[in-house]
Amino acid sequence: MIKKNFSTKIIIFIFINILALAQGKQGKVDGCEDDEKCTFEKVEEAKSPCKEENLKCALDKLAGSTINDCSICVNELKRDAYKILNKEFPAGRLIVGTSKCTFIKTKGCQENEFVLSCFQVEGLKKNQGKEKEYPFIVFRVHSYKDHLVGIKKSDYSSPLMVKLLKASKKSKFTGQIELINYKYGDGKTYNFNESRNVLQLHCKIKTLKKIK
Repeated sequence: MIKKNFSTKIIIFIFINILALAQGKQGKVDGCEDDEKCTFEKVEEAKSPCKEENLKCALDKLAGSTINDCSICVNELKRDAYKILNKEFPAGRLIVGTSKCTFIKTKGCQENEFVLSCFQVEGLKKNQGKEKEYPFIVFRVHSYKDHLVGIKKSDYSSPLMVKLLKASKKSKFTGQIELINYKYGDGKTYNFNESRNVLQLHCKIKTLKKIK
């Protein structure tokens, strides 16, 4: 009688585990804030790599993370995007503004920000009836008077360069900037501001010349 009850318990235990596994693949995923939204299929899709791991792929994943209702998926998308961006934008990378591809301030720029005119990657991410444009890429300089905590003093741009940039909101510039480390960034040299949908790259101005 004892052996029979023991065997029955084992069968029930195995059946419960098989059922739980089946439910996990069909819908629920452990560790999700909302089990109904984190399905096995959604998480696998979020983990899927791009055909090419480049800037466009990273921006696509960041855009996707802002319109995904699965918390695990959001974390997977951001993690993959940051991994690519860390390779694309290492500290010390030099970026040059030329007469054909200039540095310029736009309406989307805050006071210490500017963009490179040919540097934007346009695209639209769609997911479950929602859509989001790819993040806008801006460069953020730091000075003694206006800097974020976590930026080294040696990475401040000269007051003259910053003043020139601020005083010429609609002007175009040529020059050279260097990406710098940011201690509290989402990545080594950048932050992703989801509310603004902006990828902010931290930099130091090496040279800057206004185009007449």
